[in-house]
Amino acid sequence: EALARFEQFGLGSKLEDRKLLVRERQVLKTAETVIDEVSDTVEVEGSAIPLDVSFLSEESLAGLPARALLEELTPVLGKLGREVRKAIRITEEAAKKAQEAHAGIAARWGGRREIVETAYQKTLRELQKEGVDGSEFIEVTENVEALRPMKSKLEGLIRERDKGVESRRDLLVKWEDAKAAEYRALERAAKKVSQKLKDRVRVTVTFAGDREPLLDLVEKLGGRLSEVRKAFRENADLSIPKLHEAWRDGSDALGRYLKVPKSQTDRLVDGGEDLLFDVEAVDLPPTTSIELNVAAVDNPPVWQTLEELSTGQKATAVLLLTLLESDAPLVVDQPEDDLGSRFIADGVVPRMRDEKQRRQFVFTTHNANIPVLGDAELIAGMEASGEGHQGHATIRAETMGAIDSKPVRTLLEETLEGGKDAFETRRLKYGY
Repeated sequence: EALARFEQFGLGSKLEDRKLLVRERQVLKTAETVIDEVSDTVEVEGSAIPLDVSFLSEESLAGLPARALLEELTPVLGKLGREVRKAIRITEEAAKKAQEAHAGIAARWGGRREIVETAYQKTLRELQKEGVDGSEFIEVTENVEALRPMKSKLEGLIRERDKGVESRRDLLVKWEDAKAAEYRALERAAKKVSQKLKDRVRVTVTFAGDREPLLDLVEKLGGRLSEVRKAFRENADLSIPKLHEAWRDGSDALGRYLKVPKSQTDRLVDGGEDLLFDVEAVDLPPTTSIELNVAAVDNPPVWQTLEELSTGQKATAVLLLTLLESDAPLVVDQPEDDLGSRFIADGVVPRMRDEKQRRQFVFTTHNANIPVLGDAELIAGMEASGEGHQGHATIRAETMGAIDSKPVRTLLEETLEGGKDAFETRRLKYGY
């Protein structure tokens, strides 16, 4: 604006040579900056030479079967270092010659500057007689010319930013696809589990079910955002791409999408571009819900989540899941602590007998149903002695084996059934 105002007084034509001199000096200064940047870059990169090859030392490669082959990397990296040093020397020499050439050009231009400066000072004196400060015009001109290279650089940075934003969009699309694929895999697994445990355990996977990361992002805004938080938690169809699109379109569009008052979406939009970028990249993991049918046999199912179950019911649901087909061994410590004998006999043992052909089960138990009805291949009787942390257990060779072994059978009878008399008494009481 100041430059335009000076031009109205005709200073541009009166001081045209001095104005052009300013532009010429800026060209020389920009060229000097470019050369210096190359020189500084070479100096910084040169500090990384020689290359660090300590990872190829005899000590580092000691004991490796392919040591002789890996040692061939030493001359490869050595040659690379030499070539890089050579390139650095060539670049250093080129930068030095460019600086010298630039100095020569600047010196020759200095002669023109002296001529223009002499004429400029004469013109300034004439302008002062008219009450006009020509030096301020030149100062403004110098400032404008200093901005020209920055404007070009800004345009380049904007292009780079636009490329980065486009690349970010592509990555976000791929990420959404990856999350969707992960969800579909979890959903398939959940359906498979629910089918195998039909009417006993039901597993449900919810896409983007964990909304806490999104709530944490807006928490720093402060203020009254109760409706927004409720919408984030309860909107079953919440989609981050759609949320981001509505957010970028403004407060009205965001309010329509979330169905919340504009006063609250105004606060979200005022969070700025950084918050919008964070929202676009927020990860809402899928959640898994496990439910157990707690209804009595032959009654309509009554489903309750793990959070609503008793300790024994939780153990039932979890054990039913862990007993599903798998290649991994399963170790269970005293399941009878949380599970009833009926469930062990009717739920655990049959499934264990089916699956033990494919995987290994290890149980520690006081319940005879598990080793006896489960046809355990190996039973190890443990005899405890001592108290507390000083206690220990002993396994005698004769009480370790299959139930066909009489010592093992006797151990089961005495330890788990309370002895033959107790077993017979229960049988008579039951009327068997």
